[in-house]
Amino acid sequence: MAEAQTLSGNIEVRYEPDAYTEAEVRDGASWPMGAGHYTIGVNVDGAFFPLARLKGGGVQKKLAAAKAAREQAASETPADAPAAAPETPPAQ
Repeated sequence: MAEAQTLSGNIEVRYEPDAYTEAEVRDGASWPMGAGHYTIGVNVDGAFFPLARLKGGGVQKKLAAAKAAREQAASETPADAPAAAPETPPAQ
């Protein structure tokens, strides 16, 4: 029986823009392009193994929502709020 082998790799996210086919370009395609796709995978010794593929529009909407939530949270936390005064020990 062969020994178990452990492989290590790096997680990668690759963006794949939409593109017209050669025939569509030749025929004068004019419809708008979509947002493309993001492929999430693992690169092991130079070989890319795709694990999931997501529509670019959904990823962009989630990133925009996360950015808006961060900005809203930052605006709700006053940066120049006075710090609490340190407690003074009781007088004896």
